[in-house]
Amino acid sequence: MKHLISGDAMLEIEIPMSSNAPKLLLVDDDQMAVVLMVRVATSMGYHCTTARSGASGFREFARSKFDAVITDINMSGGDGVVLARRIRSRSKVPILAVTGLESQALAACGIEDVPGVSVLRKPFTPTTLRDAIQDLVGSGIRESKMVAEVC
Repeated sequence: MKHLISGDAMLEIEIPMSSNAPKLLLVDDDQMAVVLMVRVATSMGYHCTTARSGASGFREFARSKFDAVITDINMSGGDGVVLARRIRSRSKVPILAVTGLESQALAACGIEDVPGVSVLRKPFTPTTLRDAIQDLVGSGIRESKMVAEVC
């Protein structure tokens, strides 16, 4: 089955997919990061919907039901902090924020104030992302935590 990585730009990759697979919303403006996240998540059995900005991510979120959301924090077209707050105002879906921000900038952006958001530092390995997704989907809402830091 062909899987379309949708969003502002389309990319088509071949991935076998079950129709009842759990659904992840992946939001990042970095195409390479999106491809990595899709490959890791689909290898775990997830169906992925992608968006390239916070604004398009929220439109996708409003259209469908997701088991979890993974969003970059720093994007053009609406950042991940705003997206996480908007999603949290409507849903308790677990959210993983990925970022390359340093600790001080991360604290200043306010993501740690959004309930049920975990943070994964970039760059990350596929194994670290896989572990973070497993933790995320099993978590539901909980206090924000640092999932991993890879320098």
